[in-house]
Amino acid sequence: MPKNVRTASFNGAAAPQKVFESMTDGTFNVGCTGLGWYTNGKGQKVRTTLWRHAQAGNWKGVCERLTTL
Repeated sequence: MPKNVRTASFNGAAAPQKVFESMTDGTFNVGCTGLGWYTNGKGQKVRTTLWRHAQAGNWKGVCERLTTL
């Protein structure tokens, strides 16, 4: 399992089990960088909404975002 999902990068240690499993699946599909960063229209690397929800402990927001990706 990718270490970043469990630790500070996605606050995985605090996530409910189902959210954790979904994040792990996403990580295997697009990688930690793909889940946590994107390039905006100005060419700048910025944090994803998914990452911001995870940092805030907004697990409902994480789930909603995962289902819209």
